[in-house]
Amino acid sequence: MRPDERDGLRVYRFESLPSGVDALVTTRVGGIDLSRAARAEHAPRLFAAYDLPEAAVWCVQVHSDVVAAVDAPQVVEGADALITDTPGLPLCVIMADCVPVLVYDPEQHALGLAHAGWQGTVARIASATVHAMVDRFGSDPASLVAAIGPSIGPDEYEVGPDVIEAARAAYDDAPILRDAGVDGKALFDLWAANAYDLRSAGVTRIEVAGVSTARHLDEFYSWRVAKDTGRFATIAMLR
Repeated sequence: MRPDERDGLRVYRFESLPSGVDALVTTRVGGIDLSRAARAEHAPRLFAAYDLPEAAVWCVQVHSDVVAAVDAPQVVEGADALITDTPGLPLCVIMADCVPVLVYDPEQHALGLAHAGWQGTVARIASATVHAMVDRFGSDPASLVAAIGPSIGPDEYEVGPDVIEAARAAYDDAPILRDAGVDGKALFDLWAANAYDLRSAGVTRIEVAGVSTARHLDEFYSWRVAKDTGRFATIAMLR
């Protein structure tokens, strides 16, 4: 990822996305917090700095595998992924350790954006987003370009037996868990799991940011480290 700094703010942009999509990952630099409580105060400054329409689509995220198709600004209740083929409409998901997964179709000029916590990851919301784009827009998975943004990394995300069982049930023997050195605990690699899920749906071009929120607290919010904290966002829009 590469930084883009404007007006005292910093965002990151994916290196591999084609020019048909404008995508950025926000940071806390400049005091930006895009949690629901702070969004009305902070979003206008961010959107103005990066020339984005303020009329956007947000989710009331519930850690599901629900994908919503949208074509106008709104707040979507009960979904954790958004898809659209409407240019100029920003899609937004917020995070403080969870994984943002972006999927772009340069052939059909369509876009998907998902929020994948551990629940969404084991529910395989990344592949659900791909399947929704296939059904809605006629996307060919082989043509899709995906990006996995900053989230808690595989060296920091320690989980217990319930999550281990759910991950193994969802991913069989895929190499997404390793021993944490503590009885009954494992380290869960959310990046590897979501990349595996995308590949299972036929996506082969996948950029993984490889940036752990738990290690970069000067730039990103981390619920695992700080608990009561703000949120950063991944925002994506078709040009």
